[in-house]
Amino acid sequence: MRAVAVLCVLAAPALVPCLPAQGMGGGAKAVARGSTRARLDLPGPKIEFRDIAAAAGLSASNVYGGVTTKKYILEMTGNGAAIFDFDHDGNPDIFLVNGSRFSGFAPGTEPTNHLFRNLGNGKFEEVTTKVGAAFAAPKVARGAAYADINNDGVLDVLLTTNGGPVHLYRSLGSTNQSLRVKLLGTKSNRDGIGAVVRITSGSDKHWLMMKSGSSYLSQSELVLTFGLGSKTKADTVEVQWPSGQVDKLSNINSGETVTIEEGKGVTGARPYGKKYIPFSKCHPEQSERPAFLASAKKADPSLRSG
Repeated sequence: MRAVAVLCVLAAPALVPCLPAQGMGGGAKAVARGSTRARLDLPGPKIEFRDIAAAAGLSASNVYGGVTTKKYILEMTGNGAAIFDFDHDGNPDIFLVNGSRFSGFAPGTEPTNHLFRNLGNGKFEEVTTKVGAAFAAPKVARGAAYADINNDGVLDVLLTTNGGPVHLYRSLGSTNQSLRVKLLGTKSNRDGIGAVVRITSGSDKHWLMMKSGSSYLSQSELVLTFGLGSKTKADTVEVQWPSGQVDKLSNINSGETVTIEEGKGVTGARPYGKKYIPFSKCHPEQSERPAFLASAKKADPSLRSG
C-alpha cells in the first residue's frame, strides 16, 4: 500500500484542496467535504513506521491512569514531555514526567520522571539518577517546561505535580558551548512561531523550529538553544520565516543570546550572565554530565495543578 499524509480544510465548502504534508511528495487533489473515500491514492513514497523505542534505549514505563483501565478522561492524555539539549553536545535529549493517576499511589510506589541523554548514534542513555537526587526523586508529575531562568546559558526545568507543588530545577551547567536565538518577526508573527533556524558549526549542522505550546498544558520559553559542543561559534545561521523571508548570517559567537529581527539580521546580543559551573566540581565521578538543583521545591498553592 502506498500512503501519504494529507492536510485537508474540512470546514470549507463543497470541494477543498487536500495537500500532501510537506516533504511527502505527490500532487494536490480535490476531495469532497465529508467524503468517506480513503485518502491513500495520491502519488508518493511507501511509508512505514516501526517502533524502535526499546532498541533505542527508551524502555521506561510511562504511568498514567491504571495499567489496564482508565477511569477518567484526563488519565488518557498522557503526561508532559520535553525535547531539548540539556548538556549542549548538539544532540536533542528527552525528558518525560510520569505518574498521572487520580487515585494516587501507595507510599513508596510513586513513579519517577525520566531523562534520556541522546548518545548521537540512535541510542539513548537514561541519566535520571545521575543529575541530582532531588531531580530523580519519585513524584506524581504532570506538566513539564524548560527555560534559562538565570541567563547562564543552560536550560532549567519546571514541572507540575498532581495536587502538589511546582518544582523548579536549576541546571548547574555544562562545559559545552551553546548559542541562543530569539526571533522578532515583522512581516511574520512577532515571536517568529513557525520559523526554522538552521546553523552550521564546523562539520556540525543543526536546526530547530520555533513552536508555541509544548508538553502537557505547558509552554517553554520562546528562545531556541543550540548546543555546540566544543565549538565557540556558529559559522552560519539561516532563518526561514513563515512569510518566506530568509535571513542569512555568519560568524555568530557562542555564549550569548542573539536577537534576529526579520529582514534586518542581528539587532541585539546578550552575553550569558555567569560562567558555567563545571559539573566535575560537584560530582567528580560524573564529570561529563550537568546536574539539576532543586531551587524551588514548594510554590504558592494558587500555582498547584490538579
